Parts: sequence; structure tokens; C-alpha cells
Amino acid sequence: MGTATVSAPRPEASAQPLFVLPRRRSTAAALTALLVVQAVLFVTVSHRSFFFAEDFINFKLVQDRFFVRYVFTPILGVYPAPGERLATYVLYKLFPLNFWAAQIFLVVLLAVATTLLWQLVRTFANRDEWWTVTLLAPFALSLTLVVPMAWWAAGIPILPALIFTEVAIAAWLRAYTNPNPTFWIVVSVVAVTAAGAFYIKFLLIPVYLLFLRLVVFPRLAGVSGGIRLLWQERWRWMALAVPPAAYLAVFVLSGIASRSSTEGARPYLEYFAVAWSRAVIPVSFLNARLEGSNASATSWIIILLSQIVFWGLVAVTWKRSALALRGWVLFVLVFGVNVGMVGAVRLSSFGVGIAYTLRYYPEIVLFVPLTLALALRDGQERRPESAWEQRPWARVGMAVAACLLVIPFFIWAPRMVEAKPGIKTRIWYENLRSDVEALTAGDSVPRIVDSETPWYVMPDWMAPTNRVSTILSLAHIDVKYNESPARTYLVRNDGRLAEAEFRQISVLVSSSTSAPGVRVLGGSFGGPAVCFGEGGRLEYRPDKDVTGDRLTIRVTYYRASRLPVAMKVDAHDATRPFRILELHPSESEVELVDLATSQLRALTLEASPGDSVCVEQMEIGSLVARSI
Repeated sequence: MGTATVSAPRPEASAQPLFVLPRRRSTAAALTALLVVQAVLFVTVSHRSFFFAEDFINFKLVQDRFFVRYVFTPILGVYPAPGERLATYVLYKLFPLNFWAAQIFLVVLLAVATTLLWQLVRTFANRDEWWTVTLLAPFALSLTLVVPMAWWAAGIPILPALIFTEVAIAAWLRAYTNPNPTFWIVVSVVAVTAAGAFYIKFLLIPVYLLFLRLVVFPRLAGVSGGIRLLWQERWRWMALAVPPAAYLAVFVLSGIASRSSTEGARPYLEYFAVAWSRAVIPVSFLNARLEGSNASATSWIIILLSQIVFWGLVAVTWKRSALALRGWVLFVLVFGVNVGMVGAVRLSSFGVGIAYTLRYYPEIVLFVPLTLALALRDGQERRPESAWEQRPWARVGMAVAACLLVIPFFIWAPRMVEAKPGIKTRIWYENLRSDVEALTAGDSVPRIVDSETPWYVMPDWMAPTNRVSTILSLAHIDVKYNESPARTYLVRNDGRLAEAEFRQISVLVSSSTSAPGVRVLGGSFGGPAVCFGEGGRLEYRPDKDVTGDRLTIRVTYYRASRLPVAMKVDAHDATRPFRILELHPSESEVELVDLATSQLRALTLEASPGDSVCVEQMEIGSLVARSI
């Protein structure tokens, strides 16, 4: 590995352990207090949340796929993340649908990230004093972490990636202060690789390290600066480039990049302006959140006050230390590359409004404490006459400022959790589970009409996985679906069960007769049933759309079939025109199937290859709920 040209090392850059415990009791007490407050705050605001949307998709994949195939399945077909997949696999296998277990794991990850961040702050500031812990508050109590702490699918990629980013920075610095840098270069490369196993933003870590090497490390580690020295260090930089290069090769050559790209306008200038003034600066320095392009007086006050705080800190710290400006340039760089990366992927699909999504910014807020640590560093660049942090009033002021961040946290954090579907999903799931378990008393297996979940549990675009049967199977609850002869229940929008009553609208098929608009292709129409086999199908296209609340078909089979029957429903819906469902003649003689629509233009049944189906009677109607 190439080594850096080193000038006389500074005393503070001498070889030390990578991570150490606070040496002073006051510092240890302050850090412990911060971690306790952090855990209490995040658990308090997010404990009512639950899994939703992508969480259920991922758990279903755990259930359906072999381990290796699951781990290397790209997240929603967008980017590979085997580390995130592995964590989700372990969580589901050990604690299926247990949100408390998920939350404890996320809290531990956040505590680890905060503790490692203090280690970097201690190194950057060259201090081990209690007030350095207050510099962590903008990150430790940040609103950018609220949604990741309340939503497993958002938290599990972000938090481990933050941890490995911190390890990579610490090890890269260590490689310049240790006589034998090879080990620390390897540690940093491994950390970058591990971050890439969780989150695509790991691609930005080499950018951070390059800037730190050229602009910050010459002051921290006593190494010579200048771009020309990078050639002498080429082997370490080539090693660092291997994980991102390999990731991008897989990303491009596998076709994931082309599949995930979208067409559309990308107004970057407006996007960057909104992200800077209305999202990143307010949340980084006031822990405040603006809800969309609101032009209220309160919004403008927050924008103005956050800019005053930001530029005030720049001015005060620049006066104190020549290193402060480098720290603030680092912060702006991190802002630019992170926002730019999000915009490149999301801007064309979601527009400028994506700038208000705070869960995209923990990586930026992570660098606020590091920037402040550089600005308050106890080193040769400090101007002693301007070292105001030595005065008692300044230290008390920093502690008070850190404590004040709790106030906006309690103002906005509960709203952010309530705006997500987690709380509604928990209520729906607990209602469903309690009602099913009540019916299961006495070893009986309840019968339920399988239906789509409400949008907040799993949205429409997740069809056909967005079914009640998906949730109950993930919870390992045994239920029979769509069997009509015995008492059957439907699931209401609040998760409660109600006895299902089928109210007929019309008979489509009955022995040798059929309703207008029904035709059979590649089959027989006569005798006691309508039969069709492979290549054949039954079509129903009425003169005018059939409408009704919770449209359902009831099918009576003349004989059982071995395989499912594919059913395609034309719902005359501009946003989601078709419903793809299945009939299961092998499981029941009479079957009720919820069509997941209130309007039907056409319906098609098609037998599986190598099989046939015979329908004695088929009716269309509505399901009506009777309270249990």
C-alpha cells in the first residue's frame, strides 16, 4: 500500500486506540445521559408504530425464497443490499412481526452510531471534555432519524450505513497516524464494503475521505497536503475504490440501473434551493421541520432563524479557528453530494417535494457535530484570544442549546410518526389478530374471504401481495380462505371481522345457461357445467359496467381441479386498470372471491396449463358485513 508523505506528527495525532472510552467521569456521564435521553425520546414517539408496506413485502420474500436467493434480491428491484436483507431475515425468523424487537434493535444501532460519532468528535476536537457531548445533539436528537426509527424498511439500511461510515473515517485517519497503515486501510475498505451491503449512499464515502485527506487531515494528522501526493498513495485509493467499482459494475451490468431509471424533468436548481433553505438547514440547526411549500409566517421565521444560526456559527467559529472554514466547506460538500444523489434517483418521479423528505438527510446531519468539532479544535490553528468555549458561560450555553433541541423534537416528531401508516397498521393488525384468535378458540379454523389490505398496510402497487392472507401467513395464523358453505367472515377496513353475506347481483353461469356477455373459448358450454381446459377461457363482458360495494364472485365447481385458475378483472380504473387474482377449485366446492373493486368492465378465467376447470354456477354480487 502507498504511504503518505508525513511531516512531523502533531502530539495529538500520536498512535492511540481507534475507539476509547471517555477518560473523564463527567464526559462519560454526559454521554450516558445523552444516550438515555435519545432512547427515551425515540421509543416514546415511535412505539405505537408498526411494520408496513415494504416491510411486509420483504418478510414475504423471506418466507417464500431460499436464503441465498433472498439475500441477493435487490430492494424493490432498485439496488442490491444483502446486509439489509440479512438483518430482515434474522428479525423475521427470530421475532416474526414483533415490532418491539425491531425497535430495540434500531435503538441499539442508533446508540452505537452516536457513541462512535463522539469518538470522532473527540478526535477532531482533540478534547475529552463533557461539553463535547453537547456537539452530538444535532445528530443524536435529529428529526431526520424519526422515520427510520419508526419504520424498519427505512431504518435498517440507514443506521448500519452510518455506523460503517464512521468506522471508515476513523480508520482512514488512523492510517495516516499509525506507523503501519496497512491494517487500518484494510479496516476502512472493509467498513466501506459493509456500508455498501446496506445502503447505496455508501458510494459517497470515498468522496468524504478524499476531501478529509486533502483539506482536513493535514491539520489533524500532520501529513503533507496537496493533490500531487495522492499519486504516492495510489494503492490505498485504488483499494478504497474496489467496493464502489464492484457495486456499480453489478448495478449496471445486471440491468438494475436501466430498470430503475425514470424519465421526467429534474429541476435541480429549485430542488437544491428548497433542500437547503427549507429542509437541511432548519433540521440541522433548529431541529425544525417545514411541511411542504407552506408560505406561512411561522415557516418564514424558521427559515430566517435557521439561516441566522448557520451563518452566525460560521462567523463565530471562523474567527476562532482557521480550521473552522474547512469544516463548513466539508458540511456544504456533504450536503451537495447527498442531495444530488437523491435528486438523481428520485427527482424525476416525485418532483421538488422530495426535498422535504427528512429521512434522506441523516448522512448530512452526521457531519454537523464533526464540523463543530473541527471549529472548536484544541490545536495550533486555534486563536487563543477567541477561544470562547473555555469560558463557563459558553459551556453552559452549549449545554442549554443541546437541551433546547428536545422541544422541537416533541413538536414535530409525533406528527411525523402519525403521518406514516405505522400507527394505523398496528391498530388494523391488532384488531385482525384478536378477532381471528377469538374465532380460533376450541381448535376451530376460521374461514375468511381473502381481500386486499387497506392502502396504509400495503398500497395498491404491491398487488397481488397486498392481501389479508399475506399478513396472516406472516403471523403464522392458520385460516381457511374463500370457502363459502360454512360461516365465512370478511375483514373490514379497521381490521375487525364481520360475518360475510353475499348479495347476488346477477347469475353469470348456471349449468347450461349463461348471462348476456358470457362466452367460453376452447371449451364446452352445455350439460351440468361449463368446462374449459388448457388454452381455453371463460369471458364475461357486460353491456355496461357492473357496480357495487365490494364486488365478489361466488363460484360452484362441478368437480375439483388440480391447479389454480387465473382470473383477470378489468376494473375500469385509470390508476390501476386490472386485478390479477386466482381461483382454487382444488380447495373448496364453493368459493367466494373478493374482486377488490367496486366497478367491473370485464372478467376472464383461464385454466392452468395441463389442467381443466368445470364451473357449475358463477354469480356476481356484493359482500355485506354483519358485525360479529
